[in-house]
Amino acid sequence: MRDKQRNKVYTWEHKASWRRKDELLDDAQVLHIVEQLDTKLKFRLKTTVRFTNRKNQKATAQNFGKIITLPRSWACTWAVILHEYAHLLEPGYQHNARFVSTFCVLLKNFHPDKPTFQELSASLREHNIEFSSLHGNKWEK
Repeated sequence: MRDKQRNKVYTWEHKASWRRKDELLDDAQVLHIVEQLDTKLKFRLKTTVRFTNRKNQKATAQNFGKIITLPRSWACTWAVILHEYAHLLEPGYQHNARFVSTFCVLLKNFHPDKPTFQELSASLREHNIEFSSLHGNKWEK
């Protein structure tokens, strides 16, 4: 299945004020964030985080086994962690409207900058990105 919004979502993320590329987190901070997400979202199977030192590797989320892989050189940021975690919450939805909605819920509730739904939806519309109801998202509790 073609992921028609992928490039638009990445462009939107890279231009967002909450995307702090220069504030890399250390391994312990990343593990703490993921542990908190698992606890607050009541996941029984804990997420495994794999760190890599390969600079050109992509950050990934693997639903089977619940594994997030993060290159230390660029991906250990709040935005990337929440993006990959949203993939675990919405398996098989790539970067479609449902995934985008879930990612926004995570940004609003967990990112230190606390972007509002109003800010997020306005910026998504500016970038012509489809998204589902933010308030009606099942992860917005």
